[in-house]
Amino acid sequence: RTPRFVGMDVPGYSMKPVQRYEEKALRMWGDEEIEEHWDPVRLGLSYIDLTAACDLPLQVAMCFLNAALWMWRALQLLGDNCGGDAWLDTYIFEEIWSAPPEAKRLAMQFSLKRAVLELVEYAANMADHGLMPGARLSVQRTGYLLLRKVTARFGTEEDAKKVMQQLSRLMAAARLNPVWAPPVLPVSDAVFVDILSGRLHSAFLEKLHQAAEPASVLPSAVPDYTLFEASLLG
Repeated sequence: RTPRFVGMDVPGYSMKPVQRYEEKALRMWGDEEIEEHWDPVRLGLSYIDLTAACDLPLQVAMCFLNAALWMWRALQLLGDNCGGDAWLDTYIFEEIWSAPPEAKRLAMQFSLKRAVLELVEYAANMADHGLMPGARLSVQRTGYLLLRKVTARFGTEEDAKKVMQQLSRLMAAARLNPVWAPPVLPVSDAVFVDILSGRLHSAFLEKLHQAAEPASVLPSAVPDYTLFEASLLG
């Protein structure tokens, strides 16, 4: 929730609109201690609304991931059945208002799980086709870890294919990247992730490209192509 790059800015680009939006959304729906200010589903949906105001592809991908993370929090609460879910009836269709409470919870769990899987898929596809390798790793790692948590608790056999597909995306992004554990950040920090990870990745590839004996575990064309891709997208 807390920005990591407090006090920093990018000349010619203002992060204040996105930052203020996130802060307001967290105040309105992100306080678990106050029932009227706690609605993780609405908070997740607010991140989807935020995509329309984003300038960078990474910001859009991070909106999808933040939405998925908050919906995962809602799914956890429903699974625990220990409170913090007063928001549940807001999202129940009229057709099942008369259904038993457990049936309502089960229907919402199914919907939230499906939403998380779809949002991760959107973010991962965007990362594969529109992000520089450094930023791509950040998205694919977060997506993989989230899928692991969701499917470990609420998964079925059919979900295995999605998890393995996301793992493949993570490994493809990580094999030529010097950052193995990028943190989960608010959308307002996306511009810094984009810049810093891009510079770090380019410097890493240049050193690898200049090495007298490149890593033998990689085909010789892979570092060359990845350096080209980084230059093209950067």
